[in-house]
Parts: sequence; structure tokens; C-alpha cells
Amino acid sequence: MAIIELRNINIKYDGKDLFRGFDFSVEKGDKVALLGKSGIGKSTLFNLILGFVRPNSGEVIVGGIPIDEENVWDIRRRIAYVDQDVSIGNGTASDFLRSAFQFRANAGREFPEEKLNRLLEYF
Repeated sequence: MAIIELRNINIKYDGKDLFRGFDFSVEKGDKVALLGKSGIGKSTLFNLILGFVRPNSGEVIVGGIPIDEENVWDIRRRIAYVDQDVSIGNGTASDFLRSAFQFRANAGREFPEEKLNRLLEYF
């Protein structure tokens, strides 16, 4: 059984196909290298697996469980991903943390402004 599986993934950006009918799987113990030019979708694959990007159609399955709004946080707790080009951009720590709530996968979640301010003050 694949530990990560993408089935018939379709994603469009700016009216162009980034992935069309894309299938991909990783079995336990596999070592996978993703190589290619900038902008071809390598980071998008990781964002799909973590539930930050949703395909226009198709299915993302991690550990035998299709990712949806109800289980995405459980799946994220089991995966670690460190981008090779870590960039938090410009602005404050609060701005950076707030940006996670702009992803479609987090659209239904409320930004905990008061809690964040308390934690930032604490640290």
C-alpha cells in the first residue's frame, strides 16, 4: 500500500494546466527526488500532500486516508516538510502566521488574534 498517493490530479493556475491527470505514489521505504525547473509544480506537490492546495479534481491520499477538511490537521501532524528555500517574506511574525489562514484549506478557520498576541508577548 502506498503511504502517499495522488490520483488523477488536475490543477490549473491562471487558466493553464499545471497538472492534468497526474498520478503519483510513494511506497514505504521509497526515496524520491523531485527535480526540475522553477515553476513546474514541485512545491505544489508538497502543498497538495499537506492539504494547503486542493486539486481542481482528483484525490490525495496519505496513509490510506483521503485528505479532507476534517482530517487535514491530523495528517499534517504526521508529516514534516522543510522547503529548501525557506522564506517568511516581509512583515511581522504576526503577519507571517496570519498568512496561513489565507490558504483555501484553512478558509473555515478563525484566526486566533488574541491567543497569538498573548503567545508572541510570552516569547
